[in-house]
Amino acid sequence: MSAGAAPEFAFAPPAFQGLLREESMPVLRPSEPQRLPLHLPGAGGAALFGWLHSDASARQRDCVAVICNPIGHEYVHSHRSLRHLADGLARAGVPALRFDYRGTGDSSGSDLDPGRWPAWQADVLGAVRHARERTGRKGVCLIGLRLGAALAATLCKEVDVDLLVLWAPVVSGRRYLREWQAMASASGRASATDGTLEGGGFVLSAETMEAIRGVDLLAQKAWRVSRRALILGREETAIDSPLGEHLTAQGIALDSLGAPGFEAMMAEPQHTEVPRLALGHMVDWVVSHSEPERAAPWNQGGEASGRVEGLQAEAASSVEREELCRFGPERRLFGVLCRSAQASDCAVLMLNAGSVHHIGPNRVYVTLARALAARGRHSLRFDLASIGDSVAPPGAPENHPYPPTAARDVRAALDFLARRGYRNFIVLGLCSGAHTAFHAALDFPERDIRQVILINPLTFHWKEGMSLDVSGKAQAASYYKGVLRDPSRWPALLHRKIPWAKAAALARTQAAALWKSHYGQAREWLLPAARSELSRDLQRLYGLRRPLDLVLAEGDPGLDLMMANARRATAKGLKSGAIRLKVIGGADHTFSRAAPRAELIDYLCGLLALR
Repeated sequence: MSAGAAPEFAFAPPAFQGLLREESMPVLRPSEPQRLPLHLPGAGGAALFGWLHSDASARQRDCVAVICNPIGHEYVHSHRSLRHLADGLARAGVPALRFDYRGTGDSSGSDLDPGRWPAWQADVLGAVRHARERTGRKGVCLIGLRLGAALAATLCKEVDVDLLVLWAPVVSGRRYLREWQAMASASGRASATDGTLEGGGFVLSAETMEAIRGVDLLAQKAWRVSRRALILGREETAIDSPLGEHLTAQGIALDSLGAPGFEAMMAEPQHTEVPRLALGHMVDWVVSHSEPERAAPWNQGGEASGRVEGLQAEAASSVEREELCRFGPERRLFGVLCRSAQASDCAVLMLNAGSVHHIGPNRVYVTLARALAARGRHSLRFDLASIGDSVAPPGAPENHPYPPTAARDVRAALDFLARRGYRNFIVLGLCSGAHTAFHAALDFPERDIRQVILINPLTFHWKEGMSLDVSGKAQAASYYKGVLRDPSRWPALLHRKIPWAKAAALARTQAAALWKSHYGQAREWLLPAARSELSRDLQRLYGLRRPLDLVLAEGDPGLDLMMANARRATAKGLKSGAIRLKVIGGADHTFSRAAPRAELIDYLCGLLALR
């Protein structure tokens, strides 16, 4: 696009008050901004991971946007949408920095670090400084979502902000913690004896909760917002909120708007929808309240600052190094190479679980990679072309957990690692990542793949049109199976405390699966040429001498699937040691509970220990 062309989102309503409607949807254009991955220096030696989005061809504005993420599951679910927001801002001439706070995403630290709230505030201040210095912009627009909005708001007491966008903001920390408590209770988890609160796969310490409890935006008197503020409502909820009245009383020029799309944005990652209407309005609002940039274009320059030294391992005192990597067709694939101080020619390849970006569900891949690095193992966690930070080509579908490009993307990752000196590999994946890992072990016989680790696989042969809700169905099946196996719970069926019809349907399904399994076993023995697809694949894997480690949450159906579709070949592998099985009790499909997740990581570290 030539300089001066209209931005991607260009649909200013007459006044920034009211509700956005679908007929206001902007028309997207295909041009792509430059996305620069980088490490930001954090206070106390922390290293923060971020992306700077820019577009030199756009008419430049006089401010830079800094995006403040939510935390926990809201961070994971909104990741895709915030990437689109940063792209939209860049196309409109507003460079945008999105980044991970300490103990979140790819940044250093963990859930239980002390002083997290003041650390996050320092992280935002550091990000503002870095964004100003790198882009040369004096003006700053802080954009915060949920708890990120509360962070942005509280920092308006300490730093001058030109524009402030609060999207579905957390106004009361106490009310926000009640949401976490409700989430924990709904999943059968109450506060632990150590005072921590676990919800949606993430943990808040007692200290962090106490700091969040003190957040009350309605009591905040100092707001250093020089131009204007925008409150973007959650769906089409009331927009004349007490917070808006409070800001107006503080003398801040304010716009407010309700826009659809919040709930769809916060769906499970494989189902999330980008709220383009809301994003478009935010971009248009920022452009409307900024000025053309008259300074010379800043040097957006080539590659990331690449490497960072000194990240502390999560589980040990050893130091590992993490390198930001782009590779593959048009260098669209992105990953983080986590290297140990100990030299090695072997790398562990971690593959996307569902549509969660490369940090893994509940940040498990980050924690695992750093724990492995402390023990001498190198790893690459990366995004397939349609997921996370590996941006799909224009016109290609995105966010698909079983993308048709998966084999090509894995080949590109293996080629990249080979160029970096790695000669043998271990492939590992959870859920759909297990499917990708299984086929990688079969598709690349020329590569020295030493080990295949499948964590909670839900299918071994994905076909387009299959349900993406199999994880929920698997959990339900596990629950009802437990009911049927425990006579003490049968009376609950009679009193309809447990849906007996669903339990009976499961019993019929299990009986059919068992019959199919034994029939298939006899068929494999009598007619080897008529073996199932999975049976043939397992036989190929055995021939390649690539051991398969099957790691299952208790009740997950991975082994049942193998026995139903290739009973004889699976039994052969288990007996010979070609298949090794580990079951982790108390875990769910994505290891959202801290204790089973820690057990998973300890087990994998032991399994992958250097021998």
